[in-house]
Amino acid sequence: MIIAVLIAALIFLYFGGTSVWPHIRNAFSDQTSNDSFVYPNRAEEFYSSGRPLVEVMEEAITALKHNNTEENKDIAEKMRRRFIEAIEADAFANPFDMYKLNAASRDINRAASFDSDSKVIALLEEINREVASFKFILTEVKPDNKLAVFRLNNPYSTEKEEEVAVGDMLQDRFLIKTIAPREVRLEDKSARGSGRQLISRYMESVEALK
Repeated sequence: MIIAVLIAALIFLYFGGTSVWPHIRNAFSDQTSNDSFVYPNRAEEFYSSGRPLVEVMEEAITALKHNNTEENKDIAEKMRRRFIEAIEADAFANPFDMYKLNAASRDINRAASFDSDSKVIALLEEINREVASFKFILTEVKPDNKLAVFRLNNPYSTEKEEEVAVGDMLQDRFLIKTIAPREVRLEDKSARGSGRQLISRYMESVEALK
C-alpha cells in the first residue's frame, strides 16, 4: 500500500506538478514578502545630515507607504511639520525675498506630488497665490508722478492692469506710499506679510526696500 501511494503521488506530481507547484511557490513567496519586508526609514538620518527638508519629508512618506506603522506615522508627521514651518518662513520672510518665495514654491509643489495631506495641499494653494500676487510690473509713471500703471500678470485676477495713486491699494493688498519717475514704493498689508516694505522699479520685479 505504501508503494502504491508513492507511485500515485509521483504520477500526480509528474502530470499536475507543473501547474500546481508554481502557485504554491508564488503564494508562499508573496506571503513571505508581505510579512517580512520592512522599508528602512532614513528620514531621521537625512534630517540629521542636513539634507533638504523636502527630501527628508519624501523619505518619511515613502517609508510610511511601505509600512503603515505608528512609528512611521509619527516620523512622517514630525517631518511634515518641520517642512511646513520652513516653507512658511521662506515664503513670508520679512524682509521680503523673491528668491526664498520661489524656492518655497518649488518645494511645496514637489511635496504635494507625493504627500496628499490636507495641510500640504492647503499651503500649496496659498503659496501659489502668494507667488502670483508678486508678479506685478511697473510699466508707466504719469508725467506728474501722481499716477502709476502696473501690469499684474496674476492668473488669479481678472484684472490685467491697474492704475494707482499714493494711498491706493494695489490688488487690494499693497499700499502705494510714494511714486517717483521710475519707481514706486509700497507696503504689504496682508495678514502674513504685514509691514514689509517694497520697491517696484520700472520694468523690474518687485523687491524688498533696503
